[in-house]
Amino acid sequence: MPQKQAKKPHLTKEEHPKVFVSKPPFTERLFKSKKEKEEEKEEKEILETLRKVEVNIPLLNAIKQIPRYARFLKELCTNRSKLKCIRHSQRKLPPKCKDLCMFSIPCKIRKIGIEKSMCDLGASINVMPRTICESLNTGPLKEMDVMIQFVDCFVVYPEGVLEDVLVQVHELIFSIDFYVLDMTEDNSPNFASILLGRPFLKIFKTKLDVDAGIFSMEFDNEVMSFSICGAMQNSNDMHYVFLMDFINPLV
Repeated sequence: MPQKQAKKPHLTKEEHPKVFVSKPPFTERLFKSKKEKEEEKEEKEILETLRKVEVNIPLLNAIKQIPRYARFLKELCTNRSKLKCIRHSQRKLPPKCKDLCMFSIPCKIRKIGIEKSMCDLGASINVMPRTICESLNTGPLKEMDVMIQFVDCFVVYPEGVLEDVLVQVHELIFSIDFYVLDMTEDNSPNFASILLGRPFLKIFKTKLDVDAGIFSMEFDNEVMSFSICGAMQNSNDMHYVFLMDFINPLV
């Protein structure tokens, strides 16, 4: 005897369970951006303009000539690219120069003549060895809690600061400060006794024209020029890398 199946309860629309439907990710990609809308509008305007163009030759002849026009334009653009590449490849490279070594000038501090004083834009201070400082008999140095860092990240502490040193370059005399370091002197021909950094070059309005080979300085409306080529004649094949900066410690 067949059994009767229980009837499922009828649910109203309000009682029907809601089914969660996840939205696809990045729905904003389904809509056109402002730039795409502008491009589409521009394409429509171009197409509308082309529709108004009238050609005074038979349509069949125009269709036959289209491949020739396309090939001609393609060859024209290709030839232009080739000519541009050839023009760039035919440019001459600048001549390679030798190492000019360091830029140095002669100067005088009191009665001590210094044949080579190196001028270096990479140094933020002026440096003097302790041997020259002791020969000047200037008395005690001003103490400063600073560290001097070299190009190889080696750090040294200066002996002190020698202030208001009168340095004479030919007929010009000016006052600068020197940081005194305890260093060993080198007997090589390229050894510079003192280092003149950016403070000195700023006071002296130094201008360096490497192409013309002129090293000019100006002070009190007086201009002096040094020949770089002449200064390099006595240099040897030894090479140096110079850089110096000082650091104020926080503690």
